[in-house]
Amino acid sequence: MDRQTSRAGVRVGRLRGTVRRHPCLADGLLAVVLAILTTADVVRHGSESPLAIAFHLALWVPIVFRRRAPELVFGGIAAIAFVQWMVSVPVAGDAALLVALYTVAAHRRLDRALAAAVVLEFGVLLAVLRWATGPSNLRLLILLTGMVLAALLLGVTQRSRRAYLAQLVGRAERLENERDQQAQLATAAERTRIAREMHDIVAHSLSVMITLADGAALTDRPDQARAALHHISSTGRDALADTRRVLGVLRADPAAEREPQPGLDRLDALLTAVRATGLAVDLVTTGRNAPTTAAAQTAVYRIVQEALTNTVKHADSVSHVVVRLTYRPGGLGVQISDDGGPSRPTADRGAGGHGLVGIRERVSLFGGTLHAGPGPVRGWQVTADLRLDDAEPEVETDVETDVERVAHA
Repeated sequence: MDRQTSRAGVRVGRLRGTVRRHPCLADGLLAVVLAILTTADVVRHGSESPLAIAFHLALWVPIVFRRRAPELVFGGIAAIAFVQWMVSVPVAGDAALLVALYTVAAHRRLDRALAAAVVLEFGVLLAVLRWATGPSNLRLLILLTGMVLAALLLGVTQRSRRAYLAQLVGRAERLENERDQQAQLATAAERTRIAREMHDIVAHSLSVMITLADGAALTDRPDQARAALHHISSTGRDALADTRRVLGVLRADPAAEREPQPGLDRLDALLTAVRATGLAVDLVTTGRNAPTTAAAQTAVYRIVQEALTNTVKHADSVSHVVVRLTYRPGGLGVQISDDGGPSRPTADRGAGGHGLVGIRERVSLFGGTLHAGPGPVRGWQVTADLRLDDAEPEVETDVETDVERVAHA
């Protein structure tokens, strides 16, 4: 049963497609069929005179072009019908006027359809006055008027239905275009996020590993060399794990387990890895220790990571770095400053690369501000101000905490 219904639907769809592609052919077939059907009425009433047959055919011929020029076809048929009325030759072909009125109502504005209906109703009145006799005048007038109204209403309904379907199709196309655009934007955003994460992971880890390898090659003490190699191995494993985690979003299986993004709980491990290069790093936390979202913690971690990477790669004669986290209601400040020598923003610290671009993107996600440039006394300073929610923290710690300071190896 379903197959039969499907086949019938396919056939109907093909027929509609043929009608749309060849409207004159379809209307020509309609005119022929209606002319044959109404010819039987002409023969039955004994009015098969050559003039009656000529009027009968003349009324149906313009129907072939009814969809190309609805008003012109209606006017031509109305003119033929008026001549027919003047010579007093009634034929059943007058039904062509109803088809023409329907076409005008279905393809043109309502005001034109109403004007055509008024013209046809005037013709109905003339026909009733001339050809109806006795008490049948009123019944015939009501019958013909009802047919005029029916043709008008059918045409208007068809036009409204066609406009509604066109609106639905247009809306579906717009929604499809918007969906494709949203998918493209989401893809671009995800690519940018993955590129930013990969840059943060690879650039930082490689900088630390290169510095450790250089130190191990220059030292004459086997214990320091072994410690450097141990840190190189540990940093490489961490970088490999982070790389696998980031690339995990490209897996085909969306349900695959993935490690969480790094947060403030991994900040100590990050600073320890940097200290292994011989750089003293302090972490200073001030203000209220407000609860932050995972996204904010990841942003802070990556900002600190990228700033420390730039310090290791580009700073001159640097020995000490201070990382400050300043909590305040509705926001969190991050500052990384070192005691290196004077530097040029366009040549050093990766200002021309992707590092500061990645930091700026992360800060902009939280509606914050970023400043990167020479410090007030010496060295380089990166200051990021992130806007967080306005929720007051439940635990308040107003003390300033200094994390252990490790001297040069």
